[in-house]
Amino acid sequence: MSVPLNNLTDTWNASGTTFTAIRMNVTDTGHAAASRLLDLQVGGVSQFSVDAAGVLAFASNIRMNSGSTSIYDYGVTRTGQSTLQNNASGATLVMQNNSTSGFCTIDFYDAAGTQKGSFGWGNSGVGTTGLQSQLFLYSATAPFLFNPGGNVIEQRNSGSAQIFRVYNFWTDASNYERGLFGWGSNVLYLGTENAGTGTQRTLNINSAGTNMQVAGATQSTWLTNQLILASGLCLGWNTPDVGISRIAAGVLGFGNGAAADISGFFQWGGLKRVATDVTWTSNTTISVCSGLNVTVTAGRNYVFEAHLFIAAGAGGIQCTIGGTCTATSILYDGFLMDDSNQTIKGGGQGTALNAVVASGVLSSTSSGRVIIRGIIAVNAGGALTVRAAQNTSSGTTTTVKAGSWFRVYDIA
Repeated sequence: MSVPLNNLTDTWNASGTTFTAIRMNVTDTGHAAASRLLDLQVGGVSQFSVDAAGVLAFASNIRMNSGSTSIYDYGVTRTGQSTLQNNASGATLVMQNNSTSGFCTIDFYDAAGTQKGSFGWGNSGVGTTGLQSQLFLYSATAPFLFNPGGNVIEQRNSGSAQIFRVYNFWTDASNYERGLFGWGSNVLYLGTENAGTGTQRTLNINSAGTNMQVAGATQSTWLTNQLILASGLCLGWNTPDVGISRIAAGVLGFGNGAAADISGFFQWGGLKRVATDVTWTSNTTISVCSGLNVTVTAGRNYVFEAHLFIAAGAGGIQCTIGGTCTATSILYDGFLMDDSNQTIKGGGQGTALNAVVASGVLSSTSSGRVIIRGIIAVNAGGALTVRAAQNTSSGTTTTVKAGSWFRVYDIA
């Protein structure tokens, strides 16, 4: 018969009395680091000990049996929980539930005993059958985070749309910068958000490989230096009333947002017009036709064309191409067409800026037009302009009419 070395009993029988069953009070004026307040051994090997600082040491397991065993947290009893132990190899801390359909959790409570969240493994509440190897985070309002296996992490909560946010900085809910990936109104969003003092940050999508691919019913590929769309696709905008698409080999179309549509229009900085009549009276000093100026860039080559609708009396008109840019080389010509007899007069060719290439006086009528065409290699960037004045000073006004236009194309 095994008899305990110490078999102590005590009786606690007064609810108003604070009892202590076992007490050891050590007066410590110095001790070796290996000193123990309590050291329980088997065969000379320590199995459980408490050192002078109150640190507990265990040789093997910390175990609370499942079933009726309870874990107490701030006075709230949690029943039916599982064993917390080291596994056989002593290398892993495991949490085990012997139920084949249950789950294991670490639950978090506030001081009032209200559950604030859980961290655990299992299948309960996740719509699966049988015990699964699943990691999840849970609270009454937060989403679930799962590992269903196969190196996959899932964030889901039944039919609730999920959002993932990562912050550049956060002060409070009204002051932050963050990235966003998630669902809203059945649309998947990837972007940046800000509030308060937060700055609208750039979204940069990088690939160290040759291309970045977007695949759907038809496939598009985003290469390093170009965006390639499948032939049946259209590059459009949020409001689907404008788009760019392939019409045929080597042909680009501007349309209404549908593939292969060409009902749209294109505008660019190199197309300008005169909005209000420009006039000269008793003035032969060449000046800019207001509105007909295009900014050009150093090191680029451009072709240009000007159409001026004019009304001129005895003063006639003279025209040239000038501006604040400088030219490495320029070649252009122009002429004046007289509407009364459909004759061309005053034609010329220029090899420098501000060379007069169209000049003359109209005959019996006062209407006509000036056409100038040319090419320029720009040395220093600036404005390229159409300029004009009266050919001969006259009190009868010379007018370049509203609607006259100037068109410039970058060609290399």
